[in-house]
Parts: sequence; structure tokens; C-alpha cells
Amino acid sequence: MIALNVGAVLFGSNQVVIKSVEHDLSPNSLSALRFLIAAVCFSPLAVKGLQKAKLRTAALELGFWLFGGYTAQALGLEYTTAAKGAFTGTFTVIAVPLLVGFSGRKVPATTWAAAVVALAGVGLLTTGGSGFTWGDALCIGSAVLFGVHKFRTETVTAQFKDDTQQLVAVQLLVLAVISSIVCLPELVDVVHGRSPGEVLELASELPWLALAFMGLGTTALTLWIEMSALKQISAPLAALIYTSEPLWGALFAWVVLDERWGSTGWVGAFLIVASSLAAQLSGQDVKAEDLSLSNKDS
Repeated sequence: MIALNVGAVLFGSNQVVIKSVEHDLSPNSLSALRFLIAAVCFSPLAVKGLQKAKLRTAALELGFWLFGGYTAQALGLEYTTAAKGAFTGTFTVIAVPLLVGFSGRKVPATTWAAAVVALAGVGLLTTGGSGFTWGDALCIGSAVLFGVHKFRTETVTAQFKDDTQQLVAVQLLVLAVISSIVCLPELVDVVHGRSPGEVLELASELPWLALAFMGLGTTALTLWIEMSALKQISAPLAALIYTSEPLWGALFAWVVLDERWGSTGWVGAFLIVASSLAAQLSGQDVKAEDLSLSNKDS
């Protein structure tokens, strides 16, 4: 439980760190460097995972969903505040049960009610201060993409119960490769017409401390924490702990970036967190019902 709380703090700090370096790096460059650093940490496991054809295919799909989510997040934070980005990110918790319902599985009425409350909360949050922005829409889209990733992961991980870490490692490698390809035109523009010495000087001026923190701390380490802790802690309890992520995000934004909201924004933030908790609790009920039916059938 302590480890998961550390993970929630790290996740909550991510928006603030992105905001702090966005004036030095484009979203594409930021993603490429972040994921390259993370992929290096898992490279030995990635080598093993790449030797398994089915695992490669599954990791490629999941990696694309993650790439879309992270890219939308980085782009969105260029046009909205870190605190609003943290709270709209809780839409992932709403997106997952909605996808479960659309797939044909039963979802409690409380989950649908929570989705409506969350939408109302986001409306209040994004109009309580700077107004609704393109960045807010991108952050919500990012949360939905992360929700799709979690939804698909539920199915995929059941096929690779003993290879979870390798699956994560190959996903990180996919992220690093795709983001590097997308960033390649920018890299060509930077290198063109400059001597190797000038290129090295520009590289030395990059915010490497922040990039290392995101690659090692908010990507590689948090994934490792989650995988290790879930061997002892139930998924519903872990999800409840991670609900504190936007609270940490808002706190960091308040202290580091001096971001402030009006009273309407705080009401919206409260509704989002409350709806997230309700959605997670109803998600626990869905899992319990599915297990009960499975045992009855067997």
C-alpha cells in the first residue's frame, strides 16, 4: 500500500513536470526522450519478449493505445493548466466501465450515474477559471485512450500471465520506437547545418533531470511498482489508492506553478474524484458477479 501511494504521488507530479519543460521541448521530442529512457530500463526483458510472436503482436497494439494517450496528454498540457490536466485524467476510471458495458457485460447503474456526474464535474472544472480549452479536450481524449488501453490489457494479460513484465517491456520499446520515428523530422531540422559540436551543445542544454525523472520515475518505476504491488494488493484497493493522483497533481500545480481555481472549479474537481470512486467500486461489483457466474457454470 505504501508503494502504491508513492506511485500515485509520482503520477500526480507528471503534469507539473511536463509543463515545466514544454518551453524547451516539443511534445514529440519530450515523448521520444522520455520513452527511450524508460525502454532502456526494461531492455533485457524486451529482448526476451520480442522472441515471442503472439506477445509481440499484443504489445504492439497496447503500445499504440499508450502512444496515443501520452501524445494527447503532452499536446493538451500545452493549452491547459497542469491541475486541470490532472483532474480530467480521471476520465480513465470512467472510460473503463463504459467500455465494459459497450462490450456486452453488465455494468451497475451506479457506474452510469458516476459517468454523468464526472461529465458535470469536468464541465464545472473547465469553466471555473480559464474556460474550456482545446487542451482540456485533448486531456480528456488522452484519458479515454488510456481507458481503452486498460480495457484491452485486461484481456491480453490473461493470455500472458507469466510474461507480464516482458509485455510491459515490449510496450515501452514500441513507445520508444514510434515516438522516435514521429520525432525524426524535428531531429533532422535541428542537426541540419550544425556541426557535431553545436549539436552536442544543444543536447547538453536539454532538461535532462526532468526527462530522467519522467522516464525513470513516472514511467519505468511506476509500472514496476504497480506490477509488484498487485501481487499482494487487490486491484480495487489499488484503484482507490490511485484516485489520489489528481489531488497530488493539483497540490504540485498549486505549489510549483502557482495555479489557482475559482470555487466552481473546486466543486467540479470534487465531483470528478467522487464519481471516480463510485465507478471503481461498481467495477468491483462487476468483477464479483462475473466470477460468481463463472464458478456456477463450472
